[in-house]
Amino acid sequence: MIIPVKKFTAVTLTENTRKLLDVLGKLGVIQLRKLDESEFIGFKEIVSEEAKEYENLYEKLNSLKIKLNASPKKPESLETTKIKPSIRELKELIENFEKRTVNLEEKIKSIKEQLKTLNNSKPILEILKNQKINPGDIGEFKHIFAKAGIAKTKLLPSLRLRVKPRKEVTFRETAISPEETFLYITGLIELKDWIEKLLTAVEFKEFKLPSGIPNEINEAVKWVDEETKKLEDKLKSLEEEWDSLKQEFEEKAGYLEVAVKYGLDVCLAEGNLLRSRLMSVLQGWVPINKIN
Repeated sequence: MIIPVKKFTAVTLTENTRKLLDVLGKLGVIQLRKLDESEFIGFKEIVSEEAKEYENLYEKLNSLKIKLNASPKKPESLETTKIKPSIRELKELIENFEKRTVNLEEKIKSIKEQLKTLNNSKPILEILKNQKINPGDIGEFKHIFAKAGIAKTKLLPSLRLRVKPRKEVTFRETAISPEETFLYITGLIELKDWIEKLLTAVEFKEFKLPSGIPNEINEAVKWVDEETKKLEDKLKSLEEEWDSLKQEFEEKAGYLEVAVKYGLDVCLAEGNLLRSRLMSVLQGWVPINKIN
């Protein structure tokens, strides 16, 4: 069924433009026509910067939904009589969620990285303990350095050939599997670069231990267990905080989305009208059954 329409032209004070658009939009009585400046002398086309801001806020909301894996509650519509939040208010609310999300995300990521480092150190400490080597025996000292790690067994003959004759270097090796061998090598500081090149040739994977680990092996093992427990508790607390933030966002996101979309729709509608210093003019079509 085709509903007949009549052409509609309205001229209003600029300050009343959004109120008029709001009323017409809520009633669903008008389809706006994009006006040309040549049709109305003294009126100019509007370029809305706010539309870009609303689009940016809409993108931020979608990004937050994805990041928080949130399912916003069904939003309530903005009633005509309801006070509409300004773009500044919407920006503050959305950016507050964004800031809190990023802050929590960074904290959780940091804790997980620390836990990964601690967990990776446990098999290393087990090897060092079996070899009767303390964490404090590894590193760079005043005149010497010491390295511990894993090398490819099949590549070791050339390393033995070049290192063992040197009195300035001590070299220990223990097979830990058919393919890999544990190495502990010490030498004078001035030989460090030369030895590191040799170790590269045997695909040496140097042991990396957490910062702050005690020098003595038994104390180090205990310290790693204690630090792991502390970080696991902290991670649990942060994840609970994340769940709480997600729930809060789900409560408000629906309304924020409606408010942002409303603001964007108004800005886009304004792009169809012309404006002078004091007045605005808009034009479109009204279904006949809506005129009264």
